[in-house]
Amino acid sequence: MIWANEKNAPAKRRMDKVNTIKTRRFVLKPLLPRHASQKYLAWLQDSASSRYISAAKKTKRLQDLQKYIKKYSNRKDCLFLRILTKTILCLK
Repeated sequence: MIWANEKNAPAKRRMDKVNTIKTRRFVLKPLLPRHASQKYLAWLQDSASSRYISAAKKTKRLQDLQKYIKKYSNRKDCLFLRILTKTILCLK
């Protein structure tokens, strides 16, 4: 849950407790360090993506990406979500 008013937020919010959000075409799920992959790292380092993501310049290796996700996963002011298409989910 995203809290509009920070004083109403719980003391600590864990990413793995965030509910899944489903739409007709997409599923949004928490992004955890175990989801870091070479494909995600390549996307992050792509020039189009890295223009808007400040961490991209510092994230050169898979281990850097895992540390970055872990560092911000438990913050109350940060929400990392994976965006999955439903067609991909059906293939698994």
